Amino acid sequence: TTSFEQQLHAIRDLSYHVVSLDEVVAALEGKRILPEHSVAITFDDGFRDTFENAVPILRGLGYTATFFLVSSKLGGIMERK
Repeated sequence: TTSFEQQLHAIRDLSYHVVSLDEVVAALEGKRILPEHSVAITFDDGFRDTFENAVPILRGLGYTATFFLVSSKLGGIMERK
């Protein structure tokens, strides 16, 4: 297993609740209440390998995440192989 995968398993084992950024925003706007021990997973780069490696692990655990992409770099990053 990778370090990333170990971190996600730790989140699960410690009974944290993975929520989306939409849920966080809704909570900040007073439109919803987040479960105790909520955490949002984000990636601050748009590298293809990050996406390709992280998504299967996230999906396997039923977690959601937000990927922030650099718009000027999108030309080759999101192309399909």
